[in-house]
Amino acid sequence: MIYRLFITIVALASLYFIYDIARAYSLRNNLYNAGPGFYIGADDPDVTIVKFFDYSCAGCRSSHPVFMDYFKSLPEDGPKVRYIPRPVYSTNNSGILAGRMAYAASMQGKFIEAHEWLMRNPLPIDESAAVQMARELALDYNKLRVDMDNPNVEMLLKTNGDVNLRIGSASVPTFYVEGLTWVVGPRAVSVQDFENIVNEAMQ
Repeated sequence: MIYRLFITIVALASLYFIYDIARAYSLRNNLYNAGPGFYIGADDPDVTIVKFFDYSCAGCRSSHPVFMDYFKSLPEDGPKVRYIPRPVYSTNNSGILAGRMAYAASMQGKFIEAHEWLMRNPLPIDESAAVQMARELALDYNKLRVDMDNPNVEMLLKTNGDVNLRIGSASVPTFYVEGLTWVVGPRAVSVQDFENIVNEAMQ
């Protein structure tokens, strides 16, 4: 009886261990698995920075140009950095529409271009913005509009939100840097802040 109980406990512990490994692998895959066109920077990075954000979030928008200043200031002999922007499913219509526009544009090979366009253009993002973005980025608007309603687009946004929760954050913007979760929230950030967290991640 004791032997059977011991075997059962060992089996359950093994299953939990396997589940934990699978869960960790799934999390890492959801964080870092970004094909060409879904990131900027190094193809073989020393450091990967993942940003979870909402296009309608003021803090998410204000941190973007600061991060890009940091990114552009990286020396050629410095760390090779990859940046993956991951929009989450928003709590308001403007943010939802913008997230759909970005991932719909990816189906025409222009996710990063759409991301940058959405970050530099003022809120609110509405249907007329989709027309304007398609015109300025040379996108097929009819295809863009169809793809915005693709269930896979909504799934990507919701998956990003789920992953943000799994790394320990319930808000945006949140940066994930090689195991470090940096929940920025509404506060202002500086180029030095990005330098500090990247240096910490590389230690």
